[in-house]
Amino acid sequence: MTRPDIEAILARAEETTPGPWRAAARGNHPDALIVATDGTAMAICMANTARFVAAARTDIPELCAFVEELELELADQALRFNSWRRLRESAP
Repeated sequence: MTRPDIEAILARAEETTPGPWRAAARGNHPDALIVATDGTAMAICMANTARFVAAARTDIPELCAFVEELELELADQALRFNSWRRLRESAP
């Protein structure tokens, strides 16, 4: 698996209108607006897509932070395992 470019992903997220965003229904229409915190309507799309895109503004940075935490934990576990393995290999 190739590691995604987390820094580039976060940079793209930061270049957007500040969040959080929300999806706003348009009466009986099947579509919805994607609305920024300041009330700016940014796009109109199907309601389920609007909910997803609106949530992505905060979900993506949160997921990137979680991946970075997991990478640190994995690196720590690898160091511990390698230390244990070297100790075991050096034992008589």
